[in-house]
Amino acid sequence: MALAQTEEIARRLALRVPGISVEIVKFETTGDTDQTSKLLPHGGKGGAFVRQIREAVVAGSLHAAMHSLKDMPGNEDTPGLVIGATLSRDPPGDVLVLRPGLSIDAFRRARGKGFKIGTNAVRRAAYARRLFPEVEIIHYRGAADTRVRKLDHLELQRLPEGGAVGPADALIMARSGLERVGLASRIAYEFPVKEMLPAVGQGIVAVECAARDWEMRLQVLKGSPAERLYQRLGFRGAGEDSLRRQMVWDRARV
Repeated sequence: MALAQTEEIARRLALRVPGISVEIVKFETTGDTDQTSKLLPHGGKGGAFVRQIREAVVAGSLHAAMHSLKDMPGNEDTPGLVIGATLSRDPPGDVLVLRPGLSIDAFRRARGKGFKIGTNAVRRAAYARRLFPEVEIIHYRGAADTRVRKLDHLELQRLPEGGAVGPADALIMARSGLERVGLASRIAYEFPVKEMLPAVGQGIVAVECAARDWEMRLQVLKGSPAERLYQRLGFRGAGEDSLRRQMVWDRARV
C-alpha cells in the first residue's frame, strides 16, 4: 500500500513539475519487517512506520517522504520537518472483510459469536466489541494485501510472546487502503461513522519535507489541495507566493 501511495505522488509530481526526475526509494521500517509484535514497543505507529523515514529526510538522504497521515504522531514536535502537501482525502471509513464462504448476514445474526475478527488497532477492537458483543478479537498484523491473503488462506497470526492465534474469520480495515491495493471488491460491509469513528487523518496521504528545503516544498505544493483552495478563493498562486516569501525571509536570517 505504501508503494502505491508513493507511486501516485511521483506520478502527480511528474505531471505538474516540468523536467522533474522522481526516484522512488523503498524503505523497510521496523513496522514493515516485524509482522508479529504489537506496535507499542516500537513507539506506536509513529515509531514503527515513520521514525526511520523521517531520519532519512532530516539527514538529506531523501528530499521528501510519504506517510499515511493517521500514522504520523500528533502529540510530538518534529523539528526540521513540515508537511509540504497532502493528496485529497480518500473515503476515510472502516470496512469489514470476510473470509470466503462467510456472509455478512450470518455474521451479524450471530452477533459475532463463534467468529474471530483480526485487528491490531485498539480503536477498531473497541468498536467491534460494542457492535458484535460475542466476537473474539485477535491480534493481526501485515500490509493490507498481506492481511487479506492470510485471511483467505486461513493462516495463523504469530504472537510476540510465542504461539499463534486464528485463523481469522473477518478483518476490520480502512476502505482507502483496500482501494489503493485493488481489493475494494472484498468489502463486505462499510461501517457508518455512527458505528465506527475513523482514525484522525485516515484516508489522507501526506508528503513530509525538510522545513528549509524550500525548492522541494515549492514543488510538492504545486497541484496540492492547499494550492487549489487558494485558487478557489481567488488568490491564484497565493500558496506558492506565501512560501516564496517565507523562503526569502529565512535565507535573510542566515
